[in-house]
Amino acid sequence: MAERQVIIGRQFSFDCAHELPNHNGKCRNLHGHTYNLEVEYRGPIVSTLGLSDSGMVVDFGAVKENINRLIIDRLDHKYLNDEIPFRPTCENLVRFIFRLLQGAPNGSKLWKVRLWESPESWAEVTKDDVEGQDYDPERP
Repeated sequence: MAERQVIIGRQFSFDCAHELPNHNGKCRNLHGHTYNLEVEYRGPIVSTLGLSDSGMVVDFGAVKENINRLIIDRLDHKYLNDEIPFRPTCENLVRFIFRLLQGAPNGSKLWKVRLWESPESWAEVTKDDVEGQDYDPERP
C-alpha cells in the first residue's frame, strides 16, 4: 500500500526594490514590491513514534527557519540588482528561491514555490519543472 501524501504550506512576505534595465515598460525604473511567498512541501506523514516531527510532513518551524535564513535575511529591504547575479524578474526570482530551498533541509519534499509580485501577478515553480535539471542555487 502506497504511503498517503499530504501537502503543507506556509506564507511569507518581504520587501525589496529593483529595476529592469532595457525593459520597455515602467519596470525599467527603480521601484519596489512587497513580495508574498508561498512554499509547499509534499510527502508522507512521519509515522515513527518518539521523533520530534512525528505526525508531520515537515515541521512548520523548520520551514520558517529555512525561509528566514535563506530568503528573507538575504532579500528583505534590499536592492535586488545588487543581491542576485541575474535579472531580477519575478520568474527568475521564484526559480532562484526554489533552488535555494531545494538544497536546504527537507528540500527533497519541496513541492511548489509561488511568488506574488503584486496582488494580481505571480510566478510559480513546481518540483516537476526542475526535475532532472542541473542544480546551481545561484542561477534561476
